[in-house]
Amino acid sequence: MAILFPSKLEPRAASVFSYLKDLAGFHKEELTILYTYEDYYLRRVFGTSKVKKFAWNKLRVFGKGSEKQVPSHVILRLRSGKLEEQTSLALQKNVYTVQAVDNEQFNFFFRKNNIARLKNREGNCQMLFIPYNKKWKTPENILIFGGDIQSLDAIEQQQILSLGIQYNCNLHYLNPEEDNESWAFHSKPLTADRLIYEKKFPADNHLEVFSDYLRNNPIDFIILSNTAIDLFENWAKTLRSNQEINKPILLLKNPKKTQTKSVFENLIPRTWAKRTAAGSPPEETYNPKE
Repeated sequence: MAILFPSKLEPRAASVFSYLKDLAGFHKEELTILYTYEDYYLRRVFGTSKVKKFAWNKLRVFGKGSEKQVPSHVILRLRSGKLEEQTSLALQKNVYTVQAVDNEQFNFFFRKNNIARLKNREGNCQMLFIPYNKKWKTPENILIFGGDIQSLDAIEQQQILSLGIQYNCNLHYLNPEEDNESWAFHSKPLTADRLIYEKKFPADNHLEVFSDYLRNNPIDFIILSNTAIDLFENWAKTLRSNQEINKPILLLKNPKKTQTKSVFENLIPRTWAKRTAAGSPPEETYNPKE
């Protein structure tokens, strides 16, 4: 579950980094913060080396947060150019399984008519939307919007079930069905002490059902099926302009691009084992020749 966090290092992004740092620590995986510098005017005035050094110091301070040093599972990556372009290049390498973004990106995709870009996103990884000022905690109830165990693609289902078992949480499936007027709700065991809830309803009622379910159930985390992106966009646009959803949202890998191996198949990936076995690794990928 290697995580890529492209960031402009705004003050509000510090809370997103704090969440991701704890999430990566829970999964014993690496978190990479990607930051870029591209101010052509400053480079002409002060020189590239000084601008790069300033950018690196800014990234290093951000990576330390409130600690004395950058955590051993956090990698700092500095690149020259635009952040969007460098993010695209990083995702093309298929090294990362999760790309993390913040609430600003949630609004960009779901509330400002950019769903086409989200569907055609770079790389073959999950996308995790993190609200500002959200503290990491192990989810106890995950809501899956866009299908049930029978209707979801096998690869999507594998990602969901492995995550639910690893977190030992209840799974709530909301399944909006087109051309169907029937309603149904039932539950069955997931583990010895956790349940799977499945609610089927007409897709025309998705706005009301989704809002009511969030309001009436202690949902900690939302998983969005790729087939339900358009319906979720419709719901997101019903939020008031100053209203932000306060739950992390995970957009699954696209089954058309995904191999059968689960994201959470290896609970202790080799990358973590290599880094911890040798002690604290270098905290940066800063190379003056790059």
